[in-house]
Amino acid sequence: MSINEIEKQILLKNMNKQLQLENELEKLRPSVFYHCLKAIIICALAFAWGALVPSVSDEITAYLLLYGTILMGVHMCYENYRTNKRIDTLYKLLKRTT
Repeated sequence: MSINEIEKQILLKNMNKQLQLENELEKLRPSVFYHCLKAIIICALAFAWGALVPSVSDEITAYLLLYGTILMGVHMCYENYRTNKRIDTLYKLLKRTT
């Protein structure tokens, strides 16, 4: 192999790695669909709980607050993971381009 071919292979590898990182960064972008789905799930759970347990209808506010708190906690953990993953990917991407 000549030096030119080796340099081309190295350049191709670097370009592929950068493209993979850019694709990963785009894949981790927050989506509007996820937020809408989360709101629909919260509403569905509240209605299902009220329908399945009639005695809860007096205390539905307490249970809605409980469900909301739990779901928001899970959502915050998930979004925190995605944010950290995006930052790591962006850091790798910036590190590769410099």
